[in-house]
Amino acid sequence: IYDSALHRVAVMLYKNHQKIEQEFNKNTKEIFSLGETILLYDLTNTYFESSKKKSLIAKYGKSKERRNDCPLFSLALIVDEEGFPKESKIWPGNVSEPETLKDILKQGVDSKNELFNKNKTIVIDAGIATEENLNLIKEAGYKYVALSRKKHLTGLDWEGITEEEVLLSDEKTILKLRQIRQEEDIFILCHSEIKDEKDKDILTSKMGKFE
Repeated sequence: IYDSALHRVAVMLYKNHQKIEQEFNKNTKEIFSLGETILLYDLTNTYFESSKKKSLIAKYGKSKERRNDCPLFSLALIVDEEGFPKESKIWPGNVSEPETLKDILKQGVDSKNELFNKNKTIVIDAGIATEENLNLIKEAGYKYVALSRKKHLTGLDWEGITEEEVLLSDEKTILKLRQIRQEEDIFILCHSEIKDEKDKDILTSKMGKFE
């Protein structure tokens, strides 16, 4: 089989990838009795080593692999709480990550995809969790878990909150939590001693190289 034949097949598959993904989702949900109550949404990108001058999606942007000298493309992916992929989409390399969520939600609702019914909690990181997107999720009737983009949470008195310790699934890492409930949202302050140590090691390494 020549590589050109493989490329043609890949193009044909991608043209029909939404229908293929929906069929996979339907089958895996039935086989593994998936709840699909939590949807994790994130993006990544990778680079081309050629110029890709005629490409419609290869654009220069911020590379997650630190290859800002190369044209990029972005991949958006939705997975459920068990790690099963649900939907994917390819974007230009210079796409604004927060802007993509609006299109993903609209596409899901417009296509009447069962995946996007109202009984869902959407999980996003700080790169997507703008105030506009959080409001969009609320208006659409979904719940959400997000890493806050705010560097300072004014009006929250963490000192008066009892700290709890949670043992993570690796049965080694202990996460210290404080929780404050407001009118619509619950804020959780997390502290990990392991992450503290990693941050200190990174800082020490940078200082050593600088000195």
